Amino acid sequence: MLSGYIDWQLAALFILGGALGSLFGTRTARRMSGSSNHLTTVFACIIFIVAIYMIWQGVQKL
Repeated sequence: MLSGYIDWQLAALFILGGALGSLFGTRTARRMSGSSNHLTTVFACIIFIVAIYMIWQGVQKL
C-alpha cells in the first residue's frame, strides 16, 4: 500500500460504487421482497440476459 502501486482515485471510485450499489440494492430488495416472487423473477431475467450476452460474445469470436 505504501509503495505507491495503488491507484487511490480508482480505489475510491470502486468503494463509492460498491457502497451506493449496496444501499440501492438493499432498498430495492426490501421493496420487492413483499411481492410474490418478483425478486426471483428479476434475478432469473438478469441471469438469462448475461447468458445471452456471453453466448453472443463467444459466437462473435469464432
